[in-house]
Amino acid sequence: MSPSKPSRTARERRGAMLFTGVLIAVVLVLSAVAALRPGAVPLWAFLGLTGAGIAVALAVYVVRNGWVRVLLLVGVVGVAAALNASSMLGASIPFVAGAFVGALLSRDEWPWRRSPEERSRASQPRPLASIRPWSGSGLSATLADVPVGRRGATETGVLLVAGDVAQRFRVDELHALATGRGGMAESVDADRPEVPGGTVCLVRVDTASPDSLVGEVLVGLPGDALALVPVRDPMPGPAAVLTGADAASFRAWALTIPAP
Repeated sequence: MSPSKPSRTARERRGAMLFTGVLIAVVLVLSAVAALRPGAVPLWAFLGLTGAGIAVALAVYVVRNGWVRVLLLVGVVGVAAALNASSMLGASIPFVAGAFVGALLSRDEWPWRRSPEERSRASQPRPLASIRPWSGSGLSATLADVPVGRRGATETGVLLVAGDVAQRFRVDELHALATGRGGMAESVDADRPEVPGGTVCLVRVDTASPDSLVGEVLVGLPGDALALVPVRDPMPGPAAVLTGADAASFRAWALTIPAP
Protein backbone atom coordinates (compact mmCIF):
# COMPACT_ATOMS: atom_id res chain seq x y z
CA MET A 1 0.00 0.00 0.00
CA SER A 2 1.54 3.25 -1.11
CA PRO A 3 1.95 5.96 1.59
CA SER A 4 0.78 8.55 -0.96
CA LYS A 5 -2.52 6.74 -1.47
CA PRO A 6 -4.68 6.42 1.65
CA SER A 7 -6.45 3.10 2.17
CA ARG A 8 -10.12 2.70 1.31
CA THR A 9 -10.90 2.60 5.02
CA ALA A 10 -9.05 5.89 5.60
CA ARG A 11 -10.83 7.55 2.68
CA GLU A 12 -14.23 6.38 3.87
CA ARG A 13 -13.42 7.53 7.41
CA ARG A 14 -12.40 11.00 6.22
CA GLY A 15 -15.52 11.29 4.10
CA ALA A 16 -17.68 10.27 7.05
CA MET A 17 -15.94 12.79 9.33
CA LEU A 18 -16.50 15.58 6.79
CA PHE A 19 -20.18 14.72 6.38
CA THR A 20 -20.71 14.37 10.13
CA GLY A 21 -18.87 17.64 10.83
CA VAL A 22 -21.11 19.52 8.37
CA LEU A 23 -24.19 17.91 9.92
CA ILE A 24 -23.07 18.96 13.41
CA ALA A 25 -22.56 22.55 12.24
CA VAL A 26 -26.02 22.63 10.63
CA VAL A 27 -27.69 21.25 13.77
CA LEU A 28 -25.96 23.80 16.03
CA VAL A 29 -26.81 26.72 13.72
CA LEU A 30 -30.47 25.70 13.51
CA SER A 31 -30.58 25.24 17.29
CA ALA A 32 -29.09 28.69 17.82
CA VAL A 33 -31.53 30.33 15.40
CA ALA A 34 -34.51 28.64 17.08
CA ALA A 35 -33.44 29.12 20.71
CA LEU A 36 -31.65 32.48 20.76
CA ARG A 37 -34.49 34.54 19.36
CA PRO A 38 -35.64 37.49 21.54
CA GLY A 39 -37.55 36.41 24.61
CA ALA A 40 -36.45 32.77 24.39
CA VAL A 41 -33.29 31.14 25.75
CA PRO A 42 -30.46 33.42 27.01
CA LEU A 43 -26.97 32.74 25.70
CA TRP A 44 -25.64 31.32 28.97
CA ALA A 45 -28.53 28.85 29.18
CA PHE A 46 -28.13 27.92 25.51
CA LEU A 47 -24.46 27.06 26.00
CA GLY A 48 -25.11 25.17 29.23
CA LEU A 49 -28.00 23.13 27.86
CA THR A 50 -26.13 22.32 24.64
CA GLY A 51 -23.08 21.19 26.62
CA ALA A 52 -25.26 19.11 28.96
CA GLY A 53 -26.93 17.39 26.01
CA ILE A 54 -23.55 16.58 24.44
CA ALA A 55 -22.20 15.23 27.75
CA VAL A 56 -25.21 13.00 28.40
CA ALA A 57 -25.15 11.59 24.86
CA LEU A 58 -21.42 10.83 25.14
CA ALA A 59 -22.09 9.08 28.44
CA VAL A 60 -24.77 6.92 26.79
CA TYR A 61 -22.28 5.72 24.18
CA VAL A 62 -19.38 5.25 26.61
CA VAL A 63 -21.35 3.15 29.09
CA ARG A 64 -21.21 -0.56 28.24
CA ASN A 65 -23.99 -1.78 30.53
CA GLY A 66 -27.26 -2.06 28.63
CA TRP A 67 -29.51 -1.23 31.58
CA VAL A 68 -27.51 1.88 32.45
CA ARG A 69 -27.80 2.98 28.83
CA VAL A 70 -31.57 2.57 28.97
CA LEU A 71 -31.75 4.62 32.17
CA LEU A 72 -29.65 7.38 30.61
CA LEU A 73 -31.85 7.43 27.51
CA VAL A 74 -34.95 7.64 29.69
CA GLY A 75 -33.27 10.49 31.56
CA VAL A 76 -32.61 12.36 28.30
CA VAL A 77 -36.28 12.06 27.32
CA GLY A 78 -37.40 13.12 30.81
CA VAL A 79 -35.13 16.17 30.90
CA ALA A 80 -36.25 17.21 27.41
CA ALA A 81 -39.92 16.91 28.46
CA ALA A 82 -39.30 18.90 31.65
CA LEU A 83 -37.50 21.65 29.74
CA ASN A 84 -40.29 21.76 27.19
CA ALA A 85 -42.80 22.27 29.99
CA SER A 86 -40.70 24.95 31.72
CA SER A 87 -41.33 28.68 31.56
CA MET A 88 -38.22 29.21 29.40
CA LEU A 89 -39.50 29.22 25.83
CA GLY A 90 -37.62 26.72 23.63
CA ALA A 91 -35.40 25.44 26.46
CA SER A 92 -35.55 21.85 25.21
CA ILE A 93 -34.18 22.77 21.76
CA PRO A 94 -30.49 23.25 22.69
CA PHE A 95 -30.54 20.22 25.01
CA VAL A 96 -31.98 17.90 22.34
CA ALA A 97 -29.66 19.39 19.71
CA GLY A 98 -26.70 18.86 22.04
CA ALA A 99 -27.72 15.22 22.61
CA PHE A 100 -27.88 14.71 18.84
CA VAL A 101 -24.44 16.29 18.41
CA GLY A 102 -23.06 14.10 21.20
CA ALA A 103 -24.38 11.00 19.43
CA LEU A 104 -22.63 12.11 16.23
CA LEU A 105 -19.39 12.73 18.12
CA SER A 106 -19.55 9.15 19.41
CA ARG A 107 -19.31 7.63 15.94
CA ASP A 108 -16.33 5.39 15.26
CA GLU A 109 -14.79 7.50 12.48
CA TRP A 110 -13.50 10.16 14.91
CA PRO A 111 -9.83 9.81 15.96
CA TRP A 112 -10.66 9.93 19.68
CA ARG A 113 -12.79 6.80 19.27
CA ARG A 114 -9.69 4.79 18.29
CA SER A 115 -6.96 3.64 20.66
CA PRO A 116 -3.31 4.75 20.29
CA GLU A 117 -2.54 1.23 19.05
CA GLU A 118 -5.15 1.52 16.30
CA ARG A 119 -3.83 4.91 15.20
CA SER A 120 -0.28 3.55 15.19
CA ARG A 121 -1.29 0.57 13.04
CA ALA A 122 -3.04 2.91 10.60
CA SER A 123 -0.02 5.21 10.27
CA GLN A 124 2.53 2.37 10.02
CA PRO A 125 0.81 -0.58 8.29
CA ARG A 126 2.57 -3.90 8.49
CA PRO A 127 3.81 -5.40 5.17
CA LEU A 128 1.42 -8.12 4.02
CA ALA A 129 4.31 -10.44 3.18
CA SER A 130 5.28 -10.55 6.87
CA ILE A 131 1.86 -11.77 8.04
CA ARG A 132 1.93 -15.53 8.45
CA PRO A 133 -1.17 -17.78 8.48
CA TRP A 134 -2.89 -18.35 11.82
CA SER A 135 -4.38 -21.55 13.20
CA GLY A 136 -5.97 -22.73 16.42
CA SER A 137 -8.98 -24.67 17.79
CA GLY A 138 -9.68 -26.27 14.42
CA LEU A 139 -9.72 -22.97 12.52
CA SER A 140 -7.10 -21.68 10.09
CA ALA A 141 -6.84 -18.16 8.68
CA THR A 142 -4.82 -16.95 5.71
CA LEU A 143 -4.76 -13.78 3.63
CA ALA A 144 -6.82 -13.93 0.44
CA ASP A 145 -8.23 -11.50 -2.10
CA VAL A 146 -11.90 -10.58 -1.68
CA PRO A 147 -14.15 -8.88 -4.25
CA VAL A 148 -14.99 -5.20 -3.84
CA GLY A 149 -17.80 -3.50 -5.72
CA ARG A 150 -19.14 -4.62 -9.06
CA ARG A 151 -16.18 -3.95 -11.35
CA GLY A 152 -14.12 -7.00 -10.51
CA ALA A 153 -11.82 -5.11 -8.11
CA THR A 154 -10.32 -6.95 -5.16
CA GLU A 155 -8.66 -6.12 -1.86
CA THR A 156 -6.92 -8.08 0.87
CA GLY A 157 -9.23 -10.19 2.97
CA VAL A 158 -9.04 -13.35 5.07
CA LEU A 159 -9.93 -16.94 4.20
CA LEU A 160 -11.23 -18.89 7.21
CA VAL A 161 -11.25 -22.68 7.00
CA ALA A 162 -12.73 -25.12 9.51
CA GLY A 163 -13.40 -28.64 8.31
CA ASP A 164 -15.47 -28.44 5.13
CA VAL A 165 -16.30 -24.75 5.73
CA ALA A 166 -14.11 -22.32 3.78
CA GLN A 167 -15.22 -18.71 3.34
CA ARG A 168 -13.62 -15.30 2.85
CA PHE A 169 -14.14 -12.27 5.07
CA ARG A 170 -13.45 -8.55 4.79
CA VAL A 171 -10.66 -7.17 6.94
CA ASP A 172 -12.63 -4.16 8.17
CA GLU A 173 -15.36 -6.45 9.54
CA LEU A 174 -12.76 -8.60 11.30
CA HIS A 175 -11.18 -5.45 12.75
CA ALA A 176 -14.55 -4.36 14.14
CA LEU A 177 -15.03 -7.79 15.65
CA ALA A 178 -11.53 -7.82 17.16
CA THR A 179 -11.86 -4.36 18.72
CA GLY A 180 -15.36 -4.99 20.08
CA ARG A 181 -17.04 -2.38 17.88
CA GLY A 182 -18.81 -5.10 15.92
CA GLY A 183 -20.37 -8.36 16.95
CA MET A 184 -20.41 -10.28 13.69
CA ALA A 185 -18.51 -10.58 10.41
CA GLU A 186 -20.31 -12.09 7.42
CA SER A 187 -18.57 -13.96 4.62
CA VAL A 188 -18.28 -12.19 1.27
CA ASP A 189 -19.02 -15.43 -0.60
CA ALA A 190 -22.59 -15.63 0.71
CA ASP A 191 -24.16 -14.66 -2.64
CA ARG A 192 -21.76 -16.56 -4.90
CA PRO A 193 -23.45 -19.76 -6.13
CA GLU A 194 -20.12 -21.22 -7.28
CA VAL A 195 -18.90 -21.22 -3.65
CA PRO A 196 -20.55 -24.00 -1.60
CA GLY A 197 -21.69 -23.48 1.97
CA GLY A 198 -23.81 -20.33 1.72
CA THR A 199 -23.49 -17.63 4.35
CA VAL A 200 -20.99 -18.13 7.16
CA CYS A 201 -20.70 -15.78 10.13
CA LEU A 202 -17.90 -15.22 12.60
CA VAL A 203 -19.71 -14.15 15.76
CA ARG A 204 -18.76 -12.91 19.21
CA VAL A 205 -21.05 -15.07 21.34
CA ASP A 206 -22.23 -12.40 23.79
CA THR A 207 -23.57 -10.21 20.95
CA ALA A 208 -25.86 -12.88 19.47
CA SER A 209 -29.47 -12.91 20.68
CA PRO A 210 -30.39 -16.34 22.09
CA ASP A 211 -33.63 -16.14 20.09
CA SER A 212 -31.86 -15.63 16.75
CA LEU A 213 -30.98 -18.42 14.32
CA VAL A 214 -27.28 -17.97 15.05
CA GLY A 215 -27.73 -17.41 18.78
CA GLU A 216 -29.68 -20.63 19.26
CA VAL A 217 -26.63 -22.74 18.39
CA LEU A 218 -24.33 -20.70 20.64
CA VAL A 219 -26.19 -21.14 23.92
CA GLY A 220 -23.83 -22.26 26.68
CA LEU A 221 -20.64 -20.97 25.08
CA PRO A 222 -18.45 -18.37 26.87
CA GLY A 223 -19.54 -14.82 26.12
CA ASP A 224 -16.13 -13.71 24.83
CA ALA A 225 -15.76 -16.72 22.52
CA LEU A 226 -15.66 -16.38 18.73
CA ALA A 227 -17.74 -18.90 16.78
CA LEU A 228 -17.65 -19.66 13.06
CA VAL A 229 -21.26 -20.49 12.22
CA PRO A 230 -22.61 -21.67 8.84
CA VAL A 231 -26.13 -20.32 8.26
CA ARG A 232 -28.21 -23.14 6.82
CA ASP A 233 -31.60 -24.77 7.20
CA PRO A 234 -31.61 -26.56 9.56
CA MET A 235 -28.91 -24.73 11.48
CA PRO A 236 -25.80 -26.82 12.22
CA GLY A 237 -23.58 -26.21 15.21
CA PRO A 238 -20.52 -23.95 14.98
CA ALA A 239 -17.80 -25.16 12.64
CA ALA A 240 -15.19 -23.83 15.08
CA VAL A 241 -15.19 -22.08 18.45
CA LEU A 242 -12.30 -19.95 19.69
CA THR A 243 -12.05 -19.41 23.43
CA GLY A 244 -9.48 -18.08 25.86
CA ALA A 245 -5.96 -17.79 24.47
CA ASP A 246 -6.95 -18.85 20.96
CA ALA A 247 -9.64 -16.16 20.74
CA ALA A 248 -7.21 -13.51 22.00
CA SER A 249 -4.52 -14.73 19.61
CA PHE A 250 -6.87 -14.58 16.62
CA ARG A 251 -8.00 -11.05 17.52
CA ALA A 252 -4.38 -9.92 17.76
CA TRP A 253 -3.55 -11.59 14.42
CA ALA A 254 -6.51 -9.98 12.66
CA LEU A 255 -5.45 -6.53 13.88
CA THR A 256 -1.99 -6.94 12.33
CA ILE A 257 -3.59 -6.91 8.86
CA PRO A 258 -3.58 -3.35 7.45
CA ALA A 259 -6.99 -1.84 6.76
CA PRO A 260 -7.76 -2.13 3.04
